[in-house]
Amino acid sequence: MKSTLNELNGQAQGIRDELKQGANTKTRIYTMFKNILDSFVHADKFILSLPIYNDLSSTVNTSKVILGELNEQANDQESLNYNTPFSLGGGYLYLNLTELTGIGDVTITGTSINALSKSPIEDDTEVIVIDAIANYKSSKKWLYVSSMVFSVGVESVTYSFGQLGYFRGNNRNFYVKSLDWSIKAVTGLDPDIRIQMIKVNDLGNKKYSLTYLEDMGFISTDGSGSYVDHVRTGLSDRSYDMPITLAPDEIHIVFSEDDYKGFYTTNETLINGAYNEGIIIRLTGEGDSGLSNIANAFLNLGFIV
Repeated sequence: MKSTLNELNGQAQGIRDELKQGANTKTRIYTMFKNILDSFVHADKFILSLPIYNDLSSTVNTSKVILGELNEQANDQESLNYNTPFSLGGGYLYLNLTELTGIGDVTITGTSINALSKSPIEDDTEVIVIDAIANYKSSKKWLYVSSMVFSVGVESVTYSFGQLGYFRGNNRNFYVKSLDWSIKAVTGLDPDIRIQMIKVNDLGNKKYSLTYLEDMGFISTDGSGSYVDHVRTGLSDRSYDMPITLAPDEIHIVFSEDDYKGFYTTNETLINGAYNEGIIIRLTGEGDSGLSNIANAFLNLGFIV
């Protein structure tokens, strides 16, 4: 185990070095995730160390999903026969309904991925029962979808859809325990960042929901700044208004939570591998300027099995 840890630490250091040179390391990071999972499949606790993008200074009014996928393809759709092909890049399809008249199903057609061999299956289909206004997700992963056709029982519907993916820990049960991060602003500029850790809950019958285990914003403007807590209230609220600059040059924004399992008391942090649940980590903006002026960020995500 010690040699494995040394090897993984070496990979992480290599990525950090590349970050300093402005390299795009997303593929390397995902490779490291896989190596970590393969190494710790029998461990009772483990940590993912996530080196993030080198420069987010030009990223405005958008978000970056750094673990998993949550990417909208279209919203406010009403067609009962959606036949404009779209790519899902090997992820799950999410289909979120906001209005529904009638009950029926929707048939997804396209090229899926074989769960065992990972090879493409052309002209494949999957049927999702539509019986309520809810969020739905496919059980298959899709390279691309050629059509989504609602059955005659669905009289009218309004929906959005897109790509869904999440960290599943080799499909075993585990608890989210901790999240530590260190963020550095671009020299001379005010940082704006919001960190969200989202649990994907499987509700059965291909329905899902999202639980925000963490949602913390950091913003600095005109010589002052704020820590903004979006999930905890009362005595647990971590919000704070700074009377001075939040992150002057060479000062990192450092934040740590080390007992999510203790704070949440009804198994919110349990990731149930048998029910295809998982974790998404997303960076977005706290203020109107959006995610911006971040030189680099490093996150450590801890689990207990």
